[in-house]
Amino acid sequence: MEPVEAMLVLDESQAPLSWPAVFGNSGPVEIEIGMGKGTLLRRLAALSPERNFIGIERANKYLRLAAQRIARDRQTNIRVVRTDAVYFLETFVPDESVAVFHIYFSDPWPKRRHAKRRLFQPPFVQLLERKTALGGLIHIRTDVEWYFADMVRLFETETALAIRDKGTLDAAALPREMQTNFEIKYRATGKTIYALTLLKGVCGGDRPV
Repeated sequence: MEPVEAMLVLDESQAPLSWPAVFGNSGPVEIEIGMGKGTLLRRLAALSPERNFIGIERANKYLRLAAQRIARDRQTNIRVVRTDAVYFLETFVPDESVAVFHIYFSDPWPKRRHAKRRLFQPPFVQLLERKTALGGLIHIRTDVEWYFADMVRLFETETALAIRDKGTLDAAALPREMQTNFEIKYRATGKTIYALTLLKGVCGGDRPV
């Protein structure tokens, strides 16, 4: 497989995407927002060949490196795309079609004047809720305590998603191979990792009991 075959070419005239058309099967779809070099995405895809994976990344050099590695390992259940995550979700992802979202170590933009650049805003968490399939999950990790608290508040006030797990994530609870490169680096410096998992209830917008 050539590296470009892993690249997803976007055409608004064909939006929203059909996952069976993209992957050639009807397996569940998982999306990682901000995949970097795709290290974790490729490991997840290797562990679950029956599932399909989309990696979103804006840095072209990381995207091309990930595509080359995907081609080298002949991983046919991964597509990568260079685009803005909000634009991609709004335009190309069908509602209630994503089994799992992975969002790890999103830039917190800590300065007040940069707050509008943060990924986690009310419209974004509502968009995630809309795109997640019934019974689907959203996994989030960060090393920034105040940003973690802000994320929790946003999901509690702006969505009907249920919080399945939240709090600090002990290294022993997550094998090294399931950690992102950022996480490995942060843990080595003694930083605390905060994790949040949300569930979309199977009864419409109601929180599961």
